[in-house]
Amino acid sequence: MLAEKAVPLLRRTRIGQELPQTDRNAGRSRNGRGLVWLRARSAIARLGILGRSARLRQSARGKGFIIAGISFAALDAELIHCVDGASSGAGGIAPLEQGHRVISAMLRHPDWAAQPDDRKAMILKQGGGLLLHLFKANGSDNALDQAIAILTMGANLLDDGDPERPAHLANLGLATRLAGERSGDIAVVRRAVAIYRASVALSHPDDVDLPKRLSNLGSALKTEYEMSGDAQSMDASIDAFTAACVRNSSPDIASNLAMGLRDRHIAT
Repeated sequence: MLAEKAVPLLRRTRIGQELPQTDRNAGRSRNGRGLVWLRARSAIARLGILGRSARLRQSARGKGFIIAGISFAALDAELIHCVDGASSGAGGIAPLEQGHRVISAMLRHPDWAAQPDDRKAMILKQGGGLLLHLFKANGSDNALDQAIAILTMGANLLDDGDPERPAHLANLGLATRLAGERSGDIAVVRRAVAIYRASVALSHPDDVDLPKRLSNLGSALKTEYEMSGDAQSMDASIDAFTAACVRNSSPDIASNLAMGLRDRHIAT
């Protein structure tokens, strides 16, 4: 399974691992925003907000920087900062790259095992989201594989009755669909469809995100149709888009339905 193959990639990342010199200079060629964001993080570290034991130091071989001695609470705070930076867009790609390093360090941290499952799941959801954005920004297959691995871990920590599980499955469905589209592997796309169906089935009828999940299910089914030519997949896709529109006729969702109807008309 794709996610299972990705897990070892995470386990090779350790606290204190060298960071490439290019990471230090992230954003220099991207209108400077990433560099400003990293300089701000360095300043914050010097002020001690990341903890007294946190330090960013030149490696002995001068090839980059290493992060050492950071507490789990400080890593948690840094992950939240990365999420905020990614949401605002103020740091360009830099918060995404930093978030990648932080979530890898958290999974290797001695205090990880002691965290409650719901807290682990939230951290994994945040980290997986950052990796998804990193994939969209730079097309890194490694980032996408790790996003799938992390989101799978998070979803598996929650029971079907947990109200947070549908959101975790929706994110995992998106990552899996992107992987299927990138590889052209219809089996991966069909797995994405199954994950999306589970997300929809577990959602409360009044969940404000249900229309979006239905629309995403429709998109995955449409991709399945495009790969297989199976008319049933197209019909199921339009059914999902229609159900989404009944609940929320926003322009994006309505556009998906219109394009689905158009494609079915052309095909017939």
